[in-house]
Order: sequence, then structure tokens, then C-alpha cells
Amino acid sequence: MLVKDIYPDWQGNSIEVTQVTYNSQAIIPGAIFVALRGENTDGHKYISDAVSRGAQVAIVEVVDESLDVPQIKVANTQAELAVLAAHFYQTLNSPMQFVGITGTDGKTSTASIIEYLLADQKSVGYIGTNGVRFADRVEPHTLTTPLAPELHRIFSDMQKAEVDVVAMEVSSHALALHRVDTIDFDVAVFTNLTHDHLDFHGTFENYMAAKQLLFRGLGADKTAIINIDDPYAKQFAAATKAKVVYYGVNPKADYWAEAIEFDQFGSKFQLHTPDEAYTVRTKLLATFNIYNIMAAIASGAALGLDIEKMIARIEMMPAVDGRMELINEGQPFAVVVDFAHASAALENVLKFARTITANKLYVVIGAAGARDTIKRPVMGNVAVTNADVAVFTTDDPYFEDPDDIIDDMVAGMIATNYVRIVDRAEAIAYALDQAGPGDCVVVAGRGNYDILPIKGVDVHFNDIDFSREFLQKKYK
Repeated sequence: MLVKDIYPDWQGNSIEVTQVTYNSQAIIPGAIFVALRGENTDGHKYISDAVSRGAQVAIVEVVDESLDVPQIKVANTQAELAVLAAHFYQTLNSPMQFVGITGTDGKTSTASIIEYLLADQKSVGYIGTNGVRFADRVEPHTLTTPLAPELHRIFSDMQKAEVDVVAMEVSSHALALHRVDTIDFDVAVFTNLTHDHLDFHGTFENYMAAKQLLFRGLGADKTAIINIDDPYAKQFAAATKAKVVYYGVNPKADYWAEAIEFDQFGSKFQLHTPDEAYTVRTKLLATFNIYNIMAAIASGAALGLDIEKMIARIEMMPAVDGRMELINEGQPFAVVVDFAHASAALENVLKFARTITANKLYVVIGAAGARDTIKRPVMGNVAVTNADVAVFTTDDPYFEDPDDIIDDMVAGMIATNYVRIVDRAEAIAYALDQAGPGDCVVVAGRGNYDILPIKGVDVHFNDIDFSREFLQKKYK
């Protein structure tokens, strides 16, 4: 790709571009360096470093005349990065179909269900919190929605592998920071909206506006799949000119569920579609997974896939990694590991867990550091209100003191049905050791994450693996 291919008015030499990047330390000779303004730093400070490493052109918001490098001034380097990445990886006007899922909770499960349900009719790729999956390839990554260069590199690889449909989680950060600007989504799914990420967005209104960007970008020939039971459903429907398809338990929805039944091993419900009704059986647990399944089936139908085939396939689907995942190692009580790290999600998980608990319900929960301190006491109150015993512990503290985070969680708390155990392994072990026949232990907040960041050190720790190993030693 030449610089002139993107900037026809470019007055410099016809430079061959070898890379598009925002990371000055990862430069290869011939790169275009994009100076991003971030939360903690400004890429304009690193242009000299990028040039010393071989960058030939800098994309900037402010030109620095003292620098001996061609600079192209743009209004927003975040937005420009997405355009450059799409050009560089030749993913503009991709032949693939894109399904974007956004909302506070349910993105990972819904995207994973779509990936599974469509797999016998289409070649499907997944991008989200659980990494990247397509064509028997699995790649880990740290962001729900990767930055534009990585995202379009993944799209390019998917195109080469002849992927038909991409099911991807779309975070509010990605929308606000223009990472998905150049993606022509065929279907957008709205799961739900509760308070989250206010450390980044500032206000709930800004958070909602960021989520709505996904729907504002849909064309009239596209489809918006919206949870009719969410209080903000009307605002999301009003934000798009696409065809709106509703799902929920409200009979006014296009896809709605009734006669919902649960047991420890799965769920059963009656699904009404625009054409007919079906009995759906699944190993997935809890009401929120019924919603996720409906969103996934509605998405597949919007892409023209066979509903009966999807319904037959959902019965075989295993639990999504780290989402309402049952751990059974022969113990006489239920153990559930879930990613719930926001108050509404935690409350939903605990309410379901109560339905499969004959005696005591335990929850192991913490709150992440370096973000959204307002929700910490809310999380604490949800835990002690909905569980018999709450075990407050460490959850991704980053550079904060875990004890200080727990102090925030219990601030002003009147309830006494909790213990504090800072070490996460000890906290989980305590709950599993205390639990007896008919009890249930919920380990919440981290799902299948492998890394626990503590004061600059990435500590390897996985809730699922630890729980399994502890139970195996005790019960086998």
C-alpha cells in the first residue's frame, strides 16, 4: 500500500507502507505511526522515537514543525487509525458478514452462542473477551474489542480462511474510541444496560450514547436485535434506522420465551418466533442465558439461517467458558464460576443460584482496582443481600491495595454475613471447605481469566482451575 492510495493529495514521495501502528516501540522500517491521545499518555510525545525506529510518516492532530518527518494532520487520530488499518489490511468492503453485540452484560455468552449455533451452516469467527477463534485457530488477547490494527489483522486472517460470519463483542470503549468505525455491521445486538465503566465515560448518559453508536451506524437494510424487556430498549430502537427485531419474555417481542423451567443441569422453554413456536432445551443455565439464546437465534435468522437447525444445535452446546460454568468433581454441593463483575450481573447470577440451593449460598467476590469505585459498595450490598455468606477478596487490583478495595465494598454496611480474605485462592478454598450438602458456592468476577494483575506483576491464577484442583483433592 502506498501513502498516496489513502491520501491522494499527498505531496511527498510515493512511500510504500509496511505497517500501521500506534506503538512507537513496535515500529518496523516503512511504518505509518499514528499519534493517539490516550487516557494516560499522548502519542505525539513519541513521534521522534517512532521516526528513530523507522517510521516514514506520522499521522497527527497537531503538527510539530521541529520534527524532520512528513506529518499528516487529521481531526481525530483514533478515527484515522481505523481507516488506515482497514486500508492496510484490505478489509474495507469485506465479503464477511458482521454481527456486533453490545450491552453491559451478556456480550461474551451471546457472541459465543452465535458462533456455536451458526457453525453447521456457516464458517464462523468469534472475537471477544475469550479471545479470537476461527478455522480451528485460537488466539488470546486482553481487550474485549482489540484496537483497530489488531482487529483488521484478525479480519484479514479470517478472510483468508474464508470465514463467512464474524460474531464479535463490541465494548463501549471500542465505540467511543472509533475502533469499529469502518466495520459494516449486518446485525447489531443490544443485551442490556446498567451502570458500568463510568470511570471512563464520566456519566451514565455518555455510556449509553457510546453503546448507541453501534446502532446509529446501521444502514436501513441492516437489523437491530434489541432486548424489549430492558428499560432502555426504546432509546436504542430510536437510535437506528435499521429494521428492529425485539426479543424477551414480553409477548409483544418478535422472539419471546415462556414456560421457562430450570434444574441443576440445564433449561427448557417455549420459544415463539415470527413464524411458529418451538420447545428449546439447553445445558445453559439461568434466565439471562435464555435471553442470550433468543438474541443469538434472532441474529442467525436475520442472516437467513435455518431456525430449526439452530434450535437443534443449542441442545448440544456446552457452557461458555467462565460463564455460569458448573464445576462438578464429586462434591455434595453446587459450584458455579461466572464472570459477573457488575452489580446487576452479580444479582442475576445469585438469584439463579438460589433456585438450585437447598441450604446455604456462598459467594466469593471482589472488585477491580483502578476503575469505577462507585460500584464497589453496590457490589458488596448485592453480595450480602442475595447470599447467606459473602467472601470478599481480591479481583484484579492492579496498583491498588486489595484491602482498600474491600474497605470500599463494605463501607457503611450493616450486614454481618461476610468474611474478608484478601488472598483469592484462600478465599475460594474457604468457601469450598465450608460448603456442605445442598449448598452452592458462586465464584464470581473473573470467569476464565488466567492473569491476576497485582502491583505491576501478572500472577497466573484461574478460578476454574483452582476450584477443580481443590475439589479433586478433597473429594477424590
